[in-house]
Amino acid sequence: MPVRCRPNTRERYEALFRQGVMAEFGHLRLDAIGVRQDRAYAAKLAIRRIHARNHLSVVRTVLRAAVEFGVLDALPAFPPLPRQSKKLPDAPSDGDVTALLANAVGWLRSGIALSVFAGLRMGEARALEVCDVDFKRDRLLVRHALSLDEVVPPKSGHERVVPLAPELRTVLEEAVRLKLPHARIVVNERGETPSRQRVLSALKGLERKIGLREWSFHSLRHYFCSTLIRRGASVEAVRLLAGHSKLDVTQRYVHATADDLRAAIARLPGNEWETRRPL
Repeated sequence: MPVRCRPNTRERYEALFRQGVMAEFGHLRLDAIGVRQDRAYAAKLAIRRIHARNHLSVVRTVLRAAVEFGVLDALPAFPPLPRQSKKLPDAPSDGDVTALLANAVGWLRSGIALSVFAGLRMGEARALEVCDVDFKRDRLLVRHALSLDEVVPPKSGHERVVPLAPELRTVLEEAVRLKLPHARIVVNERGETPSRQRVLSALKGLERKIGLREWSFHSLRHYFCSTLIRRGASVEAVRLLAGHSKLDVTQRYVHATADDLRAAIARLPGNEWETRRPL
C-alpha cells in the first residue's frame, strides 16, 4: 500500500503510526478491528486532546487496502469521521506580497513569484525546470512536483499550462539566465534544490526580518486563487490554473475570507470605518 502513496503522504502515515496507531492496533488481526475498536481509539485521542480524524483515517486506509488485496472480505460499517474544522483560505494582502517580492532575493524570490503569480505549490515550484518555461508563448508547463525529494506528477495527476504574468516573466528571465534546459529554476548558489524545510525557514526568516505576519508558503497560493476570484475570473478558470482536481476545492475562494469578515465587522457603529464613511 505505501508504494502507491506520494512520499509526503507516506511520511505523514508513518508519523501517525508512531504517534499511536501501532500502539493501539499493532497487536490485532485486521479482521479484529471494527467499530468498537474505532470508537475506543477516538475516545483515547479525545482524552489526549488530539483530533481523531487523521488517526482514524489512516486505520481505515489500511483496512480499505486489505479489502482491495483480498485479505478482508469487507470494510466494517464505521461511523463518519469527525468533521474537519473549516479553515478560511486566509492569504497575504497585496502589500504583503509586494514587500515579500521587494525584499526576497535569488531562489526564494523565484519561488515566491511562482506561487503568487502562477499558483504553484511548493513542490511544483521546486521541481520546475528551465524547459518548462516558454517565453515565446508566454506560458509555463507544470508537469512535475517534488514530494520530499522524489519527482512525482502534480497533485491533481495532470499537467497544466499557466500563462505568464508580466511580473513573473521578469523574475523568471533573470532566474533562468545561463542555465541549461533541464536545470531547475529554484536552486541555491551551489545548484542544489532547497529542501521543503529550507524553503519554509527562509520564507519565515524573511517575514520576520521585514515585520510581516509569518505566512506559510501555501498561503501564497491562496493569494493567487483569491485574487483571481476577486478580480472576476471564473471559478472553472481558477480551478484549471491552480490544478485543483475538484471544483469544490476552488469554490472555497468564492466565499468570505478572514479579511472579508474583519471588514464586515469594521462596518459596525463606533468603528473607525464607520466614522470615515460619507453621509
